[in-house]
Amino acid sequence: MVGKSKSIKSIKVKSIEPHRLPEWTDEREYYKVILEIQTDEPPDKYGWENGANTRWITIIPQGAGAWKIEELSTSP
Repeated sequence: MVGKSKSIKSIKVKSIEPHRLPEWTDEREYYKVILEIQTDEPPDKYGWENGANTRWITIIPQGAGAWKIEELSTSP
């Protein structure tokens, strides 16, 4: 993480699983990710809860084998 987060004290990836496989293309992939979050802020402020947080992530290619997160959402 670059810089200092004002809400997240720690973040760990607990699991990653492919999602929406029939919709995958060379330009877009989808995953269900469970993150273990530690924060001092209430969930209504930033949307993170202490403990497990499920997020759906869309990634897109950036060339030379690299991918970046295009979308991070709380529902599929």
